[in-house]
Amino acid sequence: MKTPYLKSNNSYQSYFNRYYLALIPLIFYGLYKNIILNYQKASFIYLLKPLLLIIIGLGIGLLVEYLYQKFYLKKPFKEYNRFIPLYSLITCMVIPIDCNYLLLTLILFVAICFCKFFKLDTKVNVISLLLLILIISLNLFNLSTYASNYETAGNLSLSYFNIFMGRSIGGTFTTSNFWCLVSFIILTTTPVYKKDIPLYIIITSLILMVIYSLISYDYNLWQLFLSGFTIFGAVFIAPQTLTSSYTKKGKIIYSVLIALLNFILIVFLHIYYGIFIAIFLVSLGNKILDRKFVS
Repeated sequence: MKTPYLKSNNSYQSYFNRYYLALIPLIFYGLYKNIILNYQKASFIYLLKPLLLIIIGLGIGLLVEYLYQKFYLKKPFKEYNRFIPLYSLITCMVIPIDCNYLLLTLILFVAICFCKFFKLDTKVNVISLLLLILIISLNLFNLSTYASNYETAGNLSLSYFNIFMGRSIGGTFTTSNFWCLVSFIILTTTPVYKKDIPLYIIITSLILMVIYSLISYDYNLWQLFLSGFTIFGAVFIAPQTLTSSYTKKGKIIYSVLIALLNFILIVFLHIYYGIFIAIFLVSLGNKILDRKFVS
């Protein structure tokens, strides 16, 4: 698969190796937070939930790719599209630890099959689409909660520093902004990663939040902004190679639009997962931006 950023098999392989490597700090932090900090307050089965999310994420992605190769393309499962397992894994990392895992598995499988067989991965940001489908479905049936046993026990001190480090309520593996930024540094070591996009989104978001805070004297919304979703989305989801802008001006406008829409959703509608809605909507028009600014 070739794109303006993936021009050879080496860059293609490097892209995925670096992405999985960058996810490791967040995975380890999520395991620490949801297993080690919970071990005295939860059953053994509960402590397995973070690992189960990782298994579901990778397993569903590989299963869909296998079925696609075997029954749709009718060829041996040797070389496969590595995007789908990666997308599935990242999606599950955002999901809350307390949810209906059977429903999660079924919805994720159907949603990924739909995206795969209709080739949506080249038309829209698939991770944001999968997340919106899962979040809306789980909330619709009231089958998920973002607070773990550790958090509901009242052990959290919601200072800005603790929120930044990850001691806050959010996705199982996405609450730590500190480790997200470490992951961002890891990703910047591969030339195919569009590092401009996360930088533009984070800087624009910070400027908007500072201006709003100074005008309104409302600083409580910083907790929503620092919950982990915004920076995780900016680092791992927004720069998705196939559905994000690649021209210089296109990337700037693409990033600013995401930050602005996310800001509106967080501040005025209090939608904590606004970054995923923003990325999904803006990704629909990324090709228009590139066509306008391509040299």
